[in-house]
This record gives sequence, C-alpha cells and structure tokens, in this order.
Amino acid sequence: MYRAKLLLVSFFFLLITPGLGISGQIDSGTYIRMQKGMSEGEVLTRAGLPDKEIYFDSEAKRTIESLKQLLYIPGPDESDPHLTVITLQKGRVINIERTKIFSPPRKTTGGQIDTATFSRLEIGMSEGEVLIRAGSPDKEVYLGSEIKGAGDSIKQLFYLPGPDETDPYITVITIKEGKVINLERTKVFSR
Repeated sequence: MYRAKLLLVSFFFLLITPGLGISGQIDSGTYIRMQKGMSEGEVLTRAGLPDKEIYFDSEAKRTIESLKQLLYIPGPDESDPHLTVITLQKGRVINIERTKIFSPPRKTTGGQIDTATFSRLEIGMSEGEVLIRAGSPDKEVYLGSEIKGAGDSIKQLFYLPGPDETDPYITVITIKEGKVINLERTKVFSR
C-alpha cells in the first residue's frame, strides 16, 4: 500500500512540476537557465524528459565517459519552433545548442518520406534535424563502428512506405556520430 501511494505521489509530482514529464520544445525561459557544467539531473528537472537520447557508442561499450545527447524536439503546433540539443559527458553538460526550425516538424511518425521533405535532407545534418523534418523512423538499426574500439557508432534510420502508397519509396539515412553521412531513396517496384 505504501509503495502504491509513493508511486501515485511521484506521478502527481511529475504532472504538476513545470518541465518534468513532458517532452517537446524547451521554452526560452528554461533554455536561458541551462549552463555548461550542469548535471544531467538538473537538466531533467528543469526541462523534463527528452524526446530522444543519442549515444555515440554501443550499449556494450557505454561508460560514464561516453558522450550522450538529449534532444528536445518541438511539436508541430509550436508557433516559434526550436530544436535544443544538450550534450553530456560524465553526467555533466558540455555543450548546449538551440536551432530555429523554419519548416514545421512532421506530425506523423514513420512511413514514407515525401519528395519535398527528402530534398531538404543533407549530408552533415544532425540526427535531430532529420527527426524534425522527417519524423521518427519506422526502424532504427545500429551497425557498430568502423574502427574497433572507437566510439564512432554508425546507425541507419529506415522510412518505409505504407501499403496504400501509390508511388512507394524506401528511404535509408545513415548516421555517424550524430550526423548524416549518407542518404538513399529507392523506388519500390513490387510488393
């Protein structure tokens, strides 16, 4: 009984505490209070849980030394959308980036990427920018690293067409160290 009450109080605390428990864009007041050297706990208390966490090495090789990024991605209804990327190492903030988004975030997750969206994707773009423009992928595949022991993880994001697409394409976006290194769009001729 005590445990159930404690869980209920914790959940209620998350709901009424500003910034906690809700992903999405970090408001400007919270953003200006973010600082290098701040602990991950302080970030989560002020900004809430991130929409996405990106690690730069495999789960098996992950240590306190590992780099990690927290992405706060604006929703499609934000009037002044900004992507915030907070980089952490040893549990402390080492970098904070905030980028104005000029095209609205995609509302749907997964599915085929339309031609206009694909044309706005670029080599060197951050994974966060891809997620803003294309939405969440249908599948994410970790490929490991090119050099054994190096922390340069490589993964691919797959956007797959639905069965009702009249002109179906598969899009594969390869990410290395949080940046796009390859973009592929392939026409599907048979299903």
